[in-house]
Amino acid sequence: MPSRVGRRGRLVRLLLNLQALYTIVGAWISDNIVGPWTSLWEEITKAVVRGWIITWQRWLNAWSGILLALFPGARREVRGRPRAHSEAWGAWLKALRRDSGAGGLFQPLPTGAFAAKWEDGHVWTASDFVLRAGYPLEEHTVTTSDGYILTMHRIPRTGGKEVTLFQHGVLDTSLGWVANGSVGSQAFAAYDAGFDVWLGNSRSNAPRMHADRACQGLRYWHYSANEQAMGDVGAQVEHIHAVKMAELGGSNGGGNERERGGAAGEGTATSHAAGRFREDAPATRSSSRRRRTSGSNGVAPRRAPSADELQGDDEGESRQPAPPARDDATPLPTTHCKGLSFRIPEERRDPAPEHLPYNLQGVGHSLGAACLLMYVTVCRMQGRPHRLRRLVLMSPAGFHSHVPRTIAACKWLMPWAARLMDLVLPGRGLGLRLPSPFLRYVTFKLTLDLSELPALQSLVRRSMQALMSGDGSEWDLAMQMPHYNSTSMPAVSLHTGAHFGQWARDPAFRLFDHGSAAANRAVYAAPRPPSIAHNYRLLDVPVDLVAGTSDRVVGVEDVKMHARWLARSGQPIHLREFDVGHMDLTFAVKPELRDHVLRRLLRPL
Repeated sequence: MPSRVGRRGRLVRLLLNLQALYTIVGAWISDNIVGPWTSLWEEITKAVVRGWIITWQRWLNAWSGILLALFPGARREVRGRPRAHSEAWGAWLKALRRDSGAGGLFQPLPTGAFAAKWEDGHVWTASDFVLRAGYPLEEHTVTTSDGYILTMHRIPRTGGKEVTLFQHGVLDTSLGWVANGSVGSQAFAAYDAGFDVWLGNSRSNAPRMHADRACQGLRYWHYSANEQAMGDVGAQVEHIHAVKMAELGGSNGGGNERERGGAAGEGTATSHAAGRFREDAPATRSSSRRRRTSGSNGVAPRRAPSADELQGDDEGESRQPAPPARDDATPLPTTHCKGLSFRIPEERRDPAPEHLPYNLQGVGHSLGAACLLMYVTVCRMQGRPHRLRRLVLMSPAGFHSHVPRTIAACKWLMPWAARLMDLVLPGRGLGLRLPSPFLRYVTFKLTLDLSELPALQSLVRRSMQALMSGDGSEWDLAMQMPHYNSTSMPAVSLHTGAHFGQWARDPAFRLFDHGSAAANRAVYAAPRPPSIAHNYRLLDVPVDLVAGTSDRVVGVEDVKMHARWLARSGQPIHLREFDVGHMDLTFAVKPELRDHVLRRLLRPL
């Protein structure tokens, strides 16, 4: 009579052989039956079939792992997986990943650090557009003081003294500044005019990585516009400051730099997906692609954690990179996954005047413009240098007297949802976007198919504009941008959405309200969040505002509200209106708008 261990071993071996057989059959079905389907409904059916195949494959994998974990003795009976299984598994992955846009809708997506690499390697970014347009490129990895890892794109003029930072809006990426080609893009126009151009990104975009493994998952999404302003914008500004000081002979440069394709090692960023280059990009331009890393304070560079460090060592224990070096201006972390301070000193002191060898100007759109305003204002309130010399803000968020009817309910639902989340799962949040590759694919595939039916496309466009209360943007074309695809898309956190709701209900443009006087005191040392608008009087930089007369997301009256408060600063304030919608300020830039922004940047400081 066979032993219990023998029966278990044979059971596990049987299950593994079923896995191998199922893998071979599934790969054959994927290649020879559903592979040739191309129409929309055939693509949908193909996605469903492959979804079922992968679901059962994962089920078999899970039970095999459970049995091997529960019955260690079975490992001796199994004596390793069959060779046919490993070969079939390789063929399976090759078949599923052959077409990341359609055939890979339900592919078994990896998790953790490798997930960020895989996702970023399959999504077109600003880097691809910059290189294809024939411009030089550097990619910089920046770690914020609260541990978020961001990717910046630079169109470099090494040693140039005129510098511009472009910051995108909500549900957008740095790609929006270069997606209109060498003629119609704001970033390329600034570079052609002699600027050293930097394209910033927020933590809402890929690679969506954190230096602390404990802050992945739902904890990653626990942030509002506060953190996007002081964490993301602040870290990127300080990184630019460090790089320019190093180039122009300053004292606090930093960053490990390697040519793309060099050996990975300590102090490099080769572990990041931001460094992956698309295989179909021109090889002759790859030498222009350089990458740097920096810590949050821009003085001591911090190497981004490698995939091994984020996933753990052989013994199963997570290895964390060393904490970034801090100077006296860097605030100590106050809570887990947080390292930002929003406390305002009782006696504000102006920082010592800076005589920098470069001039940094910021250009922002929507939420990016609001974050630039928040960053400069809070720095002034805290008596810290902000490095910026001018702000050019297009439809800045912060005042929302009118909300489009499709999202009007969100100004009430989002704050309550965020408060409920803090009560049920404190320290956690949600990333709001289309939740699955299948839904993203169907949505974006429909928008592409509509371009072949002009009459129906016009009808859909008019319907979308009506839902957005008449906003003149070409919303259907905006959804065809390369960063909207089945693999990934920009997102917005639940607490950032709640912050928008607070701005719509309270016309004072405040920092995030944590829901109670006690919670606000713990963060701000005051029962209510400070008002950014009330402190515009502290600003020491000129501000240029741009409004769209067809913009119904941030209307002209909302931009004029910013202008009225900004007039109290005593700095030059300029407002110009154009007949454009909200998205068209970056997506479908008119020549007169592009030239106006460029003229404002070229004005003497």
